[in-house]
Amino acid sequence: MSTCGAHARADEPKRIKAVLWVGGFAHDFEGFAKAMMADFEKRPDLSIRVVRDGSFLDAPDVNELDLIVMNHCYADGDLRKVLPGEQKAKLLAAIQRGVGVVSLHGSYYSFPAWKEFRDVFGAKFVGHGRNGPIVMTAADEDHPITRGLPKRIDLISELYTSTALSKDCRVLMTAAERGQDASHPSVWTLTHAKGRVAVILPAHDVSAYRDEGFRTLIANACRWAARSKSEETCK
Repeated sequence: MSTCGAHARADEPKRIKAVLWVGGFAHDFEGFAKAMMADFEKRPDLSIRVVRDGSFLDAPDVNELDLIVMNHCYADGDLRKVLPGEQKAKLLAAIQRGVGVVSLHGSYYSFPAWKEFRDVFGAKFVGHGRNGPIVMTAADEDHPITRGLPKRIDLISELYTSTALSKDCRVLMTAAERGQDASHPSVWTLTHAKGRVAVILPAHDVSAYRDEGFRTLIANACRWAARSKSEETCK
């Protein structure tokens, strides 16, 4: 039986091989890692390990990766320390050849002057409001990431604002500060070369990961983003 046939068997689901990249400033990244891994470990199709810099890009098994989950917040001055040598180019090359990306909160801000990294997300960070109650509302319920989720998710987070999204972005959820009318894109998808990218702008602190709907949103995004590489393998 071929590898692709084995992946298709119901009793042998393909495990998504991924890294959860955490680190930087202004957030409890170790708390994020603990909360996220506790949820990932309950999902048998996700095989995820925590990394804290770009050294995973130099590992012999980097070509086996399906997905990079980013939950970090780095300034431009951190770039040489976090991604030394050829790791910058290796990161972009991995995404371009089909490794998926799920970007959470601060990683959307990371390395603000690195244009090629910013291009992966289809828009740029502009600013954020206070850390407080926000309401996420489904804008597109007919997508694998949002299908079956609650139409509304209430969280405590900063509300990020962005430049206009590129035309190939598909907005799945918007968000507004509770009690306010102004809403902004909060979850969207796009492709970067062969890589699928899902951007999820909340959440600023660990409390967000106590919400079942939000945890499921992240897991769904991981599955969707990782599919591009496995589908390419089976062509």
